[in-house]
Amino acid sequence: MTTHGIEEVIGRESFETLCRHYGGLDLHIPQTMDTQTAHYLVATIGKSATEALVVWGASSRVYVPRLAAIERSRRREDIHRLRDTGMSVARIARSYRFQARYTERQVMQILSTAKTC
Repeated sequence: MTTHGIEEVIGRESFETLCRHYGGLDLHIPQTMDTQTAHYLVATIGKSATEALVVWGASSRVYVPRLAAIERSRRREDIHRLRDTGMSVARIARSYRFQARYTERQVMQILSTAKTC
């Protein structure tokens, strides 16, 4: 099982919550909804997301990435998207902010790596 499909199965908000609570760990997906693990998941990500997760990966283990890794990947995708629209590297560096500002050098480094999407 891969983590790439989890977000598609349970939705972005539930996936981010899952990463906040279980990020960096291997998560055992229960086979049914009547287990203690399922009850913990329901309390964390909600009943519908847990049910979807159980249907998707019952009785398997999946690595849950840390939320910071997911956010970093999304920022990289955003930078590539901005560059694809014709925005200059300097303009991306000046205007692109999440929690910190990127330098032109950092933007160039991100653009020199392959897209992950």
